[in-house]
Amino acid sequence: GEEQTLDHSAEDLLLEMKTDEVARLQDRTGRLEGAVVGFTAVLFGGFVLSLGILYLVYRHLRNEVSARKRSEQKLSQAGLELQAANEQLADRNREVERASRMKSEFLSRMSHEFRTPLNGITGYSELLAEEGAGPLNEAQKRFLGHIEKGAKHLLQLINEILDLSRI
Repeated sequence: GEEQTLDHSAEDLLLEMKTDEVARLQDRTGRLEGAVVGFTAVLFGGFVLSLGILYLVYRHLRNEVSARKRSEQKLSQAGLELQAANEQLADRNREVERASRMKSEFLSRMSHEFRTPLNGITGYSELLAEEGAGPLNEAQKRFLGHIEKGAKHLLQLINEILDLSRI
């Protein structure tokens, strides 16, 4: 009988130990499942946060690229405008050079075509005034005076125009 009692006591003790072991195992499993759920939540939260950061970086980069493209377009347009302005400036420079050549040509002609005959008129009127070819009456002397005065005045005007053009 004692053996049976011992067997029952051992079985009861084993059953109690099994129950205690199952309870501890369930407790540990519950805590481990809680830790896994917490870790999963942290991992998922980190994943969502990473996606949010990646999205913000993507938007920022997209805005930067768009801004750069707009700047490049403005720069390209400014380059085209500058090129057009340079072409206009080159055209104007050619016009200025042409006008300068024409001015030089005009002054050269003016100097030669006007001054040479006026010097002749002045010289001949002075010769006539000296009466080397014969005596002059008062009307002829007066006419020669007008010719000399007019020729000298025209020569002075031409000289002043040439002086102004040099300035």
